[in-house]
Amino acid sequence: GNVLARHNHPYHESFFFVLSGRGMAETDEEKREIGPGSVVFVGAGEPHTTYNISDTESLRGLVIKAPPEDEEIRM
Repeated sequence: GNVLARHNHPYHESFFFVLSGRGMAETDEEKREIGPGSVVFVGAGEPHTTYNISDTESLRGLVIKAPPEDEEIRM
């Protein structure tokens, strides 16, 4: 499956809501399988990766970061 390289967001917390597919979510503290309905929280500066473990289905989700990275969308 596809692998998102290990990275971090120094100033942003993020939530990843899994919409479809199966994958793995890894931080320095945890490694767990994720699927539809799973929610992954990653704290600011925490190294993490998410990857697809299916050969037949894409891992799809929604990522929400706070605060937003783009200054133009702040209200």
